[in-house]
Amino acid sequence: MKTKILFVTIFCVLFLSTIYAQKTNEPTGLQLPQVAKTYWCAKVADILVNPANFSTSDRISVGVRVKFIKQTIIPGPKGPQLCSCAFEIPDNAPIYWAKILSLRLIGIKYSETEINLLQYYGSTPPFQPYDYSGFSVIGFRVTKADLLKGYIDVWGWSPKEPLQCRDFTIAASLAVYNEEKYNPKTECHPHSDFTKSFKPNCPEVLPNLYVPKENIKVLNIPRPKIDSPDLTVTASLDSFDYGHENDRMESITEAYLNIEVKNVGKAAAGNFTVLIERNWACKGKGYQRFDEKTINGLAAGKNEVIRMYVDNYDCPRFDVFFKVTVDSKNKVAESNETNNTSEVKLAGRK
Repeated sequence: MKTKILFVTIFCVLFLSTIYAQKTNEPTGLQLPQVAKTYWCAKVADILVNPANFSTSDRISVGVRVKFIKQTIIPGPKGPQLCSCAFEIPDNAPIYWAKILSLRLIGIKYSETEINLLQYYGSTPPFQPYDYSGFSVIGFRVTKADLLKGYIDVWGWSPKEPLQCRDFTIAASLAVYNEEKYNPKTECHPHSDFTKSFKPNCPEVLPNLYVPKENIKVLNIPRPKIDSPDLTVTASLDSFDYGHENDRMESITEAYLNIEVKNVGKAAAGNFTVLIERNWACKGKGYQRFDEKTINGLAAGKNEVIRMYVDNYDCPRFDVFFKVTVDSKNKVAESNETNNTSEVKLAGRK
């Protein structure tokens, strides 16, 4: 009898232990929160030509619009697919942080064997341009402001030879570098080449119609007076000292560049651009950088102020010269175009 009681007791203990073990192995339903990460994706959105309505006699300028898309990803198999060549802004990135990308333009292409090469004349790139399959690879910097704006227009190419009266294409190849400093081994292409077709306006061949001079009557018709806009620009600097240093532990000079654009004419101005050109010398070499802002129209008698951060991070002991040009692409027919530039100097640390 005692043996049976002992056997039943052992069986009950083992049964209850098994149930308890199963319960302790069941998930509690509590999971650690997944931290979302923010990435940026880049792609070519358009190839730009100035003037947009051009003929074979025009000396066109070519640019590329690169679009930026923000992606917030939560780690896990069910999240959205991350874009190719995605990159992040480093934590606590300084205000002068920039990402290096590059463009390679293939054109002007009339056929597989006929190409009018595009030559680069723009701002100084962050690394020495190099040749790939006969076409130059040109680097450019993208700032946090460009990312937040959603795009950047990179200008600086023009055809080597005059245009022909033929349709042509231009292709743009975009690359992202996955290290803070340029390294060709980390080159990543987010998509295949972006290609766009163009058709120049060809001059009409008019018949040679001879009219005797004595049959021509000249009419003295007075021109009506037409009101027109008149744009002016004034640049100034508000310097400040936050004690920031560059990567060589040199103190830099920082400032806000104030650009006031006024329309002192008697008619409204349509959309136009403001070009900010900066020039500086460092260790015997000269450097340039160009920034471009767009003003979407300006009524007569009105003004608009552009305020942007500038510094002399590269060479703190040297001066930086700024030249601001309003209506840099000559889109506005002004009554006076002699007051469209303004210059100012950011003094270096002596």
